[in-house]
Amino acid sequence: KPEGSPHREISEFKRKQISEITNSPDDECIKAVHLAPSGMNIQPWYLEKTEGKLLFYRQLLKPPMSLVYKLTRVDMGIALCHCAVACEQLGKPFRFHPGGDAAAKKGYQYFGYVDTTEN
Repeated sequence: KPEGSPHREISEFKRKQISEITNSPDDECIKAVHLAPSGMNIQPWYLEKTEGKLLFYRQLLKPPMSLVYKLTRVDMGIALCHCAVACEQLGKPFRFHPGGDAAAKKGYQYFGYVDTTEN
C-alpha cells in the first residue's frame, strides 16, 4: 500500500471484538457495522439479530465518559448507514424503525430495529 494511502486493511481497524457487539457475528450487514467509525472509538452499539429483525441498542455511558462525550446518537446514525449500504450491496431489505419497545439490555438503551424481511 502506498504511503499515505487512505485505504486500510481490515486488520488495521482498532475495534471491539465483533462478539462484544452482537449475537450474530457472521451476518454480513453486522460485519459492516463492526467497521463503522465512532467518536473516541467507543462503538456504543449492540446489535441483536432475531427472526426478521436486527435490534439496535445504544450504550449508556457512565461518568466520566458521559460528561465529555455526547455524540452516541450520531455514532448510531453512522452505524445504521453502514448497515444500510451493506444490505443494499447484498440485496437485502433495509427499513429502520426508530424507538419502540424491546427487551432490556443492561447498560444499553433500545434505539430501534431494522426490518430484514422481504416485502
